[in-house]
Amino acid sequence: MAAYLSSSKMIFSPMENDKTDRKNITEKERHLLETNQDGPALKLETIAIGHHNIRLNVATWGSALGERIWPLAKVLCSYLYLRHDVMRGVASLLELGAGTGLVGILASRISHIPGRSVLLTDQDTRVKRLLHMNIAENFTDLADRPRCAHLKWGEGLDQFEATHGTFDLILGSDLLYTRCACLPLFQTVGKLLDKKPSSLFLLAHRERRTKLKRYIYQHSKICGLTCREIPLGDLPECLELTRKMDEVWYEANGAALCKPSCIFEFRWNLIGRNITEHTTI
Repeated sequence: MAAYLSSSKMIFSPMENDKTDRKNITEKERHLLETNQDGPALKLETIAIGHHNIRLNVATWGSALGERIWPLAKVLCSYLYLRHDVMRGVASLLELGAGTGLVGILASRISHIPGRSVLLTDQDTRVKRLLHMNIAENFTDLADRPRCAHLKWGEGLDQFEATHGTFDLILGSDLLYTRCACLPLFQTVGKLLDKKPSSLFLLAHRERRTKLKRYIYQHSKICGLTCREIPLGDLPECLELTRKMDEVWYEANGAALCKPSCIFEFRWNLIGRNITEHTTI
C-alpha cells in the first residue's frame, strides 16, 4: 500500500511495479532479506507522504508485530509532515518501538538532522535487523543514515544514555497495549528526553480493550511531564485518515471497543522544577 497526501485528503492505494535500486543494501543484508529463515517472508512497499517516498521491507504474514506498518505510524507521519515546525531547532531525535522505521525515517528526512543524531530503537533483535535494511533502502549516503539500536524500555537506561546521550525529540506510535507497559515507557522517556523546555515527546495512541489514557496522564506526571492531547480537528488530513482507521477498527471490534485515535504531546513541567535535574521514578 502507498499513502498519498494531498492538500485535501489522505488516500491509500497500491503502488504498482515498484522497482527499487537496492544497491545500497550490503550483501549480508540482501541475503537476510531474501531468506529470512527465522521469520515471515518480506516484501517491499513504498509509502508516499507528500513528496517523500519511503521504501520499507515489511512482513507478508505471521505475528511479528514490529515487522508491519501500523496505522498510527501513518497518522504520526502525516502530522509531522503537516506540522514540520515541530522539528524546528531539533538537533537529536529518538524513535521508540520503531518497527519498520517509517516514522523515524520520515522524520529524519523532514528535519535534515545529521544521520548520527537520529536513533531508531526496538527491543526485538529481528526487528532491529529489519531496521538496518530499511534505513539502507532510503539513505544512499552513509553519513545521512540514522543509527539503530536495541532498547528495552525501563532497562539499562544509564548505559544507554552514556552511549547515545539524550534527545530533543522522541517519537512513538502504537506503543501501548497494556497497563504494565506505561511505567517502563515513561521511565525511558524521563531518562532520555533532554532536560530543556523545548524538548518534546510525541505519542500517537489508540485506546483498545484496556483503557490506558488515565495511566498515560498519571505516569507522565510522575515523570515530570505535562501531557496535552493534540486536537486533530485542526488538521483535516490527519482527522480524515484517523476517522477511516477508526471505522475499520469499529467494524472489527464493535462500538464498545471503538475509541478515537489521538496524538499526545509531552513536555517538561517547568513549574517549581529544576529542569536540569534528572528525573527519578
